Amino acid sequence: MTNELKHAFGDRNNSEFVISPEGKVIISRTWSDPDQLRSDLEKLVGKSETLTEVKYTRQQKTETTYPQGIVERVPRPEGAVPLIVKTQKSEEPHYVKLRAEGESGIIRGRGGKLHLGFYLDPIHNVHWNNLAPPLKWKITTPDGVELSSSEGAAAKIDEKADIDPREFLIDVQGRPAAPLKLTVDYFACDNDDQWCKAVSQEYLIEFQQDRDAGRVAGEKGTGRGGKGKGSTKGGAKGRPDPERMIRMMDRNNDGKLSREEVRGRMAERFTQIDADEDGLVTPEEIKAIFERR
Repeated sequence: MTNELKHAFGDRNNSEFVISPEGKVIISRTWSDPDQLRSDLEKLVGKSETLTEVKYTRQQKTETTYPQGIVERVPRPEGAVPLIVKTQKSEEPHYVKLRAEGESGIIRGRGGKLHLGFYLDPIHNVHWNNLAPPLKWKITTPDGVELSSSEGAAAKIDEKADIDPREFLIDVQGRPAAPLKLTVDYFACDNDDQWCKAVSQEYLIEFQQDRDAGRVAGEKGTGRGGKGKGSTKGGAKGRPDPERMIRMMDRNNDGKLSREEVRGRMAERFTQIDADEDGLVTPEEIKAIFERR
């Protein structure tokens, strides 16, 4: 859950390793292949009498009788990256997951737009109760930062219930001396109509990029956790954006990537990309690789 193993094994988003009882890596793949894995395991330990079946795919939608697609979405800022969000201890489960994404200027202390998204966690099988007061949030603003709005509430929906996310966009100026503390109040209802309750919970938002956050399922674009089409900014259609690639791994926010910062395929091809051999990869060098290919 802390992603330590993921980082140690190369940070690829769907890699696969088979490790022997002695702790030796005997099979390694940059991308998981279930059929090949089953074949490998049969050779190593024998064929299983009981075979598991794949019941879930990325494209499969959550089965629900509650409406979705009725609440207008709030677009994320271009090039926004996920920020670290920490849930605070609560007596109730976190039926709502908070995802915060900010423009790069927020991380660097120059300010920018902050996107707040509140998503119902499907694992809890709940929906919004629109007959009750809508979701509302409030941010305790620390020293060193100014917000265009420190509180907000979702719009009233005519439907009695739904499962759409609740999203907001605010402007941020300055660099906070401490994480933003966000309190959210909402009503969650069980999809089996057994209960409906008011919930109040807290999150901390740090102005640091969360490099394990992936991207929101079903959205297009490059990013960790998906294989969508790349941004067209600065390149041909379908080509990844070099500046966005830099932002995803740039730990010291200098606009370049050192060998210690890169991972995955870029780490394997670092020498090839680093044309001037100065030990740093720039957006221009990544773009040059795309053009040569």
